[in-house]
Amino acid sequence: MASVVTKDDLSDERSPPVVILGAGFSHALYDPCPLTDKLGEMVRSRMSTEDQARMPVGEFRGGRFEEWLSYLSERQPHLDAEGVAEASVLAMRVTRIICEVLWEVQTEALGGDVDEWFYQFLSVLNVLRAQVISLNYDNFVESGIHSLGLQSPGWFAETTVCEDDILAGLPPCADFPGRSIQSAAQSTWAGDPISDDERRRFSFKLWKLHGSLSWYWLPDGGGNSTLKRWRLPGIFGEPWDRAEAHRRQELPSHEVFVVPPAALKGQRLREPIARELWRRAAEALSVAERLVLIGYSVPQADHSVMGMLTESLQGRDVRVEIVNPFPDEVRARLERLGVPESAISVIAGHDCIARWTEAEVRRLAREAVVALKKDVRLVGEVLMFSAGPREERFSSLDEPEASSSITLHVVPNGQQCVRPMMYTDLQPLLENVTECVVESDGRLLPVIDHWFRDRGSGALMSQLHFVTSR
Repeated sequence: MASVVTKDDLSDERSPPVVILGAGFSHALYDPCPLTDKLGEMVRSRMSTEDQARMPVGEFRGGRFEEWLSYLSERQPHLDAEGVAEASVLAMRVTRIICEVLWEVQTEALGGDVDEWFYQFLSVLNVLRAQVISLNYDNFVESGIHSLGLQSPGWFAETTVCEDDILAGLPPCADFPGRSIQSAAQSTWAGDPISDDERRRFSFKLWKLHGSLSWYWLPDGGGNSTLKRWRLPGIFGEPWDRAEAHRRQELPSHEVFVVPPAALKGQRLREPIARELWRRAAEALSVAERLVLIGYSVPQADHSVMGMLTESLQGRDVRVEIVNPFPDEVRARLERLGVPESAISVIAGHDCIARWTEAEVRRLAREAVVALKKDVRLVGEVLMFSAGPREERFSSLDEPEASSSITLHVVPNGQQCVRPMMYTDLQPLLENVTECVVESDGRLLPVIDHWFRDRGSGALMSQLHFVTSR
């Protein structure tokens, strides 16, 4: 249920929020995912005895792993040419082992399921049209999107949000010429073409500034872009075969493209597509009125991100939300960047991301009711909902009594809908409620967005968009 979707209707004058995902996000999603210093210890355990002897004595703590890698990556004045070359080779071996460790952890994670908050989190990002800056290498967000089957409105008809949409086609996929196996259909059911830009416009965006375990490049590309995206490693509960032989056939001599956790990013960030991703992230930050740091500690050793944050926040009124189990040091670092204490809010604790997501769902649910009250163009329309590939009507609704919500009941599987619920059935009940809820398969799902299918496409039904999971 929603209004007719037009180009103007979907233009939001407000800048979308920017959400930065750090290592703490992946750790919250799957506990064995290591934070940076823990990753350093896992790398140490796989290094040769000779290489271990060249690593700092004692455990990596307080960002020491990142500092050490930064030392290796920068040409040190006290080293001769041979010493500089040896440090560079050691840094390359460390980067290779980082990829091996994280690939194994990611494969383990995809072998099971994830908590409900993760799918709710992705739904919230999509409704917000958020600009998401990820500093993680894993494919958890992309795999989650493929599992979830979110629907986004379009000028002609809705489409399923896919990996290609949230990445805005960057880097291009190498599976088939210009097309990923996770890409949506390029036309409506009526055959009308939908351009990539039109389809991608209505989903959140994911800018992976430090690369990805599924991206590959040629380091000696001669200044031209060689960065390509390979197929996802799977979805949660269903890891896929890596298809390494096929990958090497399509991308011969290519290496995994990840930017190691070091102050200097070097050659990797001179890659043209990588530079474009950083520019788009900087543009999003430069206009954002709301910045959410999720599992990101704002490490001072990451000079590139720190510089971008400083430039984008300086002299601007930006609300900053820290979502972190241990937020005190993050708050202190933001204040050193010039962010006023009054502009910072905090959600702490080990369940902080789930609680932030829950708060956003409640807020969006209230806004959805307000929008439904005002949407007079829905008069005479049938109410429907979409959950991934499913599309259902409603058979009944529960009028609010002591509750502040209305519950719409989906037609049970196998039953015929004699009289589907209409907007005119719902509209009079919206005045005194703050939430509209869908009951589907025994689960209650708050409505957090809505739109109306364009009659010109031949579709007659409206849709609900709501939080759901596999």
